[in-house]
Amino acid sequence: MASWAGGIWLTPFGPSIWGTYWLPFLIVGLIFALFLAAIPPSREEESTVELVNQEKEMAKRRKAFLALSIFLWVFLGLLAAVIIIRYLA
Repeated sequence: MASWAGGIWLTPFGPSIWGTYWLPFLIVGLIFALFLAAIPPSREEESTVELVNQEKEMAKRRKAFLALSIFLWVFLGLLAAVIIIRYLA
């Protein structure tokens, strides 16, 4: 969706294939993929010793999962809005 949203807002350029300019979509998709690849992986070290309070750790993970889920759906909603606005404008 990021490639689609970015590609429709850029001025068409590059070679036309079957009447469509694909280069803006390809470039936006590549830039977005590079941003995702630049995010470092989580390196949370876990002890081999029994955790004292596993419930607190599980609650912490649930909160992180919920926050990321909300961010994902808001981000997808914004991308959908950008796409719809471009086609209606």
